Formats: sequence, C-alpha cells, structure tokens
Amino acid sequence: MRFAERVREHPAVAGGGHAAPEPGSRSRATFGGVVVTLCLIYLMLRPVGSNEVLIPVLGVLGLTAAGLAMAHRRRVSPLLVPCIALFAMVVALGSVVGIDNPGWAYALITWVAGPVAFGLWAVALRAPLLRLTMLAAAWATIALSAFIVLYVGAQAGILPSVIPPVLLEESGAGFDGTGPATVIRLYGLSTLAAAAPMWTASLLVGAHPWLPGVALRLAAGASAIAAVMLGGRRAIILTVLLTPLIVAALRMLTATGRRARVPRWVAVTGILAVPAAAILAPRVLEQAAVQRALRALADFFSPDQGAVGVAVRTDQSRILLDEAAQRPLFGHGFGAVLESGYARNLERPWEFELQYHLLAFQVGALGIVLLCIAACCAVAALRRAALLDPSAAPVLIVTATGAIAMLVANASNPYLQAPGHMWAIALALGAVNTVLVSGDGQRHDAALRPTGSAGSADSAGSLPRAAGSSDAAAGGVGDAAAP
Repeated sequence: MRFAERVREHPAVAGGGHAAPEPGSRSRATFGGVVVTLCLIYLMLRPVGSNEVLIPVLGVLGLTAAGLAMAHRRRVSPLLVPCIALFAMVVALGSVVGIDNPGWAYALITWVAGPVAFGLWAVALRAPLLRLTMLAAAWATIALSAFIVLYVGAQAGILPSVIPPVLLEESGAGFDGTGPATVIRLYGLSTLAAAAPMWTASLLVGAHPWLPGVALRLAAGASAIAAVMLGGRRAIILTVLLTPLIVAALRMLTATGRRARVPRWVAVTGILAVPAAAILAPRVLEQAAVQRALRALADFFSPDQGAVGVAVRTDQSRILLDEAAQRPLFGHGFGAVLESGYARNLERPWEFELQYHLLAFQVGALGIVLLCIAACCAVAALRRAALLDPSAAPVLIVTATGAIAMLVANASNPYLQAPGHMWAIALALGAVNTVLVSGDGQRHDAALRPTGSAGSADSAGSLPRAAGSSDAAAGGVGDAAAP
C-alpha cells in the first residue's frame, strides 16, 4: 500500500490527531465549507461599506468555521501558538489601558471580533477547503477586477456602460478623471492590495494541488494588475511593484536546497511576449485610461508634497509620534483620541490613516515589540512548514505574499481597521497551519509503522513531501470527503 494511502486512512491523521468524523457528518462539513467560502467571496467583493451586513457575515463565518473545526477536531500547530498568545497580550494591553477611551467599544470589533472570526476560519482550513478557498478567491478577484475595468472604461468613454446603476450605487463607485491620473472610489478596491500581489506571485511559482490552474491564475493576476493601474491608489500600486521582491525573499526563506525549475510555459510566454509587446505597445499607450494609469504610477514615485493626501499623512505622522512619546511604554490604549484635538474623522476621532504610527500611540513600545516577536514566530512557522513539505512552497509563497502586501498597504491606509480585509492574513496562517498539522500527523503515522515492514521504503526521509504528495494523490491528507 502506498504511503499516501496509509496516511489518508490512518484515523489520527484523518481526524487531525483524533478519530475521523462519522460519514454522516461529511455532508454537513461540505455545506459548512461552502458557507464559509461564500462569506469570503462577499468580504472580498465588499469588505467595507455596510456594517449591517458585514458584521452578520463575520458572525456566520466565525460560527461555521468553529463548527467545522470542532467536527474535524482541528488544532493549532504548536509553532503558531506563540503568535496567538503574543497577539492576545497586545489586545489585552490596549483594552485595559484604553477601557475608558471613547472609541474602545468600536476598537473591539477590529481587535477581537475580526481576529476571532478569521482565526477560527484559519484553523478550520483543511486541504480540500483550502483548494476551494483559493479557487473562490481567484474568481472573486477576476469579477472585482473586471468590474473596475468596465467601470473606468465606461467613465472614460472607451467602453459602453454595461454595469447597472443600482450595482454601482451598492458598490460605492465614484470616478474622478479631472486630475492627471484616474482615481476611483469603490468598496472592493482595497481587496486588491492583497489579491493583486497574491495572484501575481502565483505566476512566479510552480504548480500545487491547492492552487488553481495556470490559466485561472493568469486571468486573476492580469485582470488585477489592470484594475490596480486604473484604480490609482498609490499604496496598492506599491504592493504590486514590490511583489517580485517579496516573492524572491520568500523563495530564499522557503528554500530547501533543491534547485527550482522555471516552468516551460513561463519561458515560452516570455519569449512570445517580447514581439507582441513591441507590436501592441504603441496602440495601448495611446489609450486615455492607460495614460492616466501611467501618470498615477509616476505620481507615486514623485508625489506632490502639496497634495491633500500627502499633507494629511505628514501631519498625522508628526502628531501621532509626539503624543505617543507622552506614554512611550504602554501607550494610550485602543480608541484613544489625541489630546491636541486633531481628528481626521469628526465622527470617529480615534481613526487615522497611518496605522503603525497609530499602533505606537495606542499600545506603546511594549505592544510594538510584542507584535514584532509574533511576526517573527509566524515567519519561523512558515519556514518550518516549507521544510516539512517542500512541495507546498508555492502555496505558502502565494498566500504569504498576499499577507505581506496587505501589511505594507496598511502602513498608510486603515485597511486592517476593517475586519473585512483580515482574510489575507488569516489565509496565510491557515495555509501554514494546514501543512504543519498534516506533517505532524504523518510523523505520528511513521512512528506507529513497524521498522522493516513492507512499507519501510516510505520512511522518514520522504515525510517532508507527504503532505503535498498525498494531497495530490488522494485528494488531501485524510480530507478527501469534504471541505
């Protein structure tokens, strides 16, 4: 019997270290997987804009994910426990210090409700559900990007207007083509801060059973890049530009000594792209929308210091750091307002664009140090997952790229203040946890196997590949039946 089949059939692995679920529960697990995936699609398409719908969706996501995790006895890898503990310490610090602050209750949605819901989702992820999640994320990215391209094209007079007005209104669509670059407003545009780099990164790595096919990844990456260029958001443009560097760094982090091969389709596409670009480039560059996108890109590298957005962030940087210095160790707590009276939003004076400056103001040096240690623990877990299963490196790199890109964009925009954007962080941690937990089960199975048995050829030397190879062969590590 093949080692992959033995791993799949072993009850300790099939149940995540416990007995496998009864067959009657598989249909409920399938339904639960579909529900959490639909919740993710909604959050990607509309991460902000309607708390009356957003909060219930987060609740359904968290409760359903909790049910899936308990039904399949999913667990958190010990390597990720320090991340959770350190994050909880920061939440406790900010909550206790800021319990009397005016925005304290609102901050709990960001620091407690969102992380708990997405944390449960990350724990509930298993191989089939992770595959379904990546597939759904790719189609959601394509739909969102196509919406943006069609909207900007219609507003610029290049394409016919095909999007119903009611859909534009519900999406919070707005267009400004009077300036040197196209700038749009759309509830889902911020999703591309993680989705565009993630699917761009997917074109720079090899195949994996948890990733969609090459054609779908190419469609998601190309459409997302086009939408980002037309959207005109500097922070999102930056994440796309940084994607090759992020992927290169993650390749070094996840390297296992094996020499990576460039996929044949990448080489062929690169060769054919040169003459095609030479022929099509002049006509494409003449388009008004493309001209605006290029001006937005140039404005990113040489921003107008007198522009409103730049001036606001410059003022915030100075004021937040000045007031953070008044309580440098523990900060002012969640939901604090500035003593100077400066406010970006009069209705919510505790909100600002510069998130890491705001963190220094809220949780002080202690909170910043704890979060940095938590990030280092997550990186160490990612490295360990890649060593445990080298074949899973592509999906680990792709999901980690999305998480890093969201963290980069969050520096100058309050993206992670909205729980609807936390999917990018949770997806990366969920992928790492899936590999680590699967690998733990395989090591347990190897320990139970008698030495010198017929299956001894599949010894510990092949264990690092087992999580990915068994998934390809049997539809997942003990998860063939349902998400």
